[in-house]
Amino acid sequence: MPHNMRFLNLDNTAVEELPRSICSLEKLVELNLECCEGIKNLPNSTWKLNSLTSLYLCGTSIEGLPLSIDCLSSIASVQLKFCKRLVSLPTSICKLKSLERLSLEGCSSFRNFPEILEPMEHLEDLSLSLTEIKELPYSIENLVGLKTLRLYECKSLESLPSSIYNLNLTIFALDGCCRLKKMPPSSVILWSSIRGLDLHGCLALEEVPDCIYSLTSIWRLDLSESMIKSISPAIKQASGLRFLYVSNCKCLQYLPELPYLLKVFDASGCMKLETVSRSMTALTQGLDEICESGLLDRHEQHLFYDCLNLDENARNNIVDDAYLRIMRTATANHRLSLLKKFQSEFQEQNSPSVAVVCPGNELPKWLSYQMEGSSIKIKLPLNWCHDANFLGIALCAVVTIHKPCWLDYGFKFTFKTVNGENHQFNRCARTYERVRTGWGDQESDHLFVWYDRLEEVWTTDFNNAAEASFDFFVQNKRHAGGVQSAVGYCSVKRCGVCLLSDDQMM
Repeated sequence: MPHNMRFLNLDNTAVEELPRSICSLEKLVELNLECCEGIKNLPNSTWKLNSLTSLYLCGTSIEGLPLSIDCLSSIASVQLKFCKRLVSLPTSICKLKSLERLSLEGCSSFRNFPEILEPMEHLEDLSLSLTEIKELPYSIENLVGLKTLRLYECKSLESLPSSIYNLNLTIFALDGCCRLKKMPPSSVILWSSIRGLDLHGCLALEEVPDCIYSLTSIWRLDLSESMIKSISPAIKQASGLRFLYVSNCKCLQYLPELPYLLKVFDASGCMKLETVSRSMTALTQGLDEICESGLLDRHEQHLFYDCLNLDENARNNIVDDAYLRIMRTATANHRLSLLKKFQSEFQEQNSPSVAVVCPGNELPKWLSYQMEGSSIKIKLPLNWCHDANFLGIALCAVVTIHKPCWLDYGFKFTFKTVNGENHQFNRCARTYERVRTGWGDQESDHLFVWYDRLEEVWTTDFNNAAEASFDFFVQNKRHAGGVQSAVGYCSVKRCGVCLLSDDQMM
């Protein structure tokens, strides 16, 4: 082979063995042996590949790496994905001082991660997902530069060492670790930069330490499909938390006060959930933060589909919280739109929205206009759209869910001017992500509350309309795409609207 070779790509070839001479290619930067199923071993002679930065061995039949791997002084990435015969790694792996990325994802025979005998400062991304490891060594704390640790679908993982808290992780993925019963207890945690912790599908997980709930840096926490019974009140301290998922936590009974800037919360399918605390007591909570940061694309979504065991106080707290969130978003939206420096940006982006869903069949009393059925007609105040205090509109519908479906909902509204002219707009409720309704088999009524700024109307000749009619709709949006009729799946029982004002509810 030419001694000045820099790239060697043998992926998907029938090669079974590498010549020893390959270990002397001092200028080789990348070696790609992906899907070379005939490769069972790498040469065990001294590797002189001083320039090698990337080694791709995904889908090969190797059972391990040679001890001489520590000679690869420049290696930055070692990819071993789906090497299904790989059993172990040598402890000399910690000698790779330039290593930044190591992936053993899908190595279904890999059971023991080696002791890390000395600090590795540059390894930032480690994936052990879909392996058979049962535990991690305490010396994992020597991965001092680690930012992302992926252990998803490690179905044999039973425990984690407390030293895991000594890592300065940004992303920690444990979703699908169905034998993990608890996170290690600790009163001190050094995850000052953690952004995401995923425990989705940890079917045996019963508790999470308070120190995790109170992390101020965490942005996304997923506890869905776990066995937790409650969430610690310490979560109120998680000021950076924006996404919290606890859907299908079948043992969850209690929710404390949550961070008031939480954007997306999903508790759908929590059949034992009884108590929900209020997270907002005044619309001013978080208002300054939203206005100062200019969060024009903020979409809030709080879901309690099929939480049929909620007591009356819990349902009232959810609805009251929805009202305050709607008023806060509408007020912030209005203030930002009036600032000249935000004007062009405001027009280009989707305006903020709020959507809250919970079990119930009674419309909130603060809705000015209410009607049985799916349609409502109202008289509009004079110059309503030109009123400097006008913030938009709050809408509500009681929907009967007959059987499971992927639900889309919204309304068609028609404005009629004093001259008798009509114009119709179609609006789907803005939701952060599509949701599945009816996790159980029981037919149920749910209350849908959301906010719309009606920005389309402001830019048309119909902003002087004197009358408006609203036709609420629901539709079954299939998971694979497309829309089906909602007939037989869900129907609107009653509806209501309320024009929002900066100084009063009109």
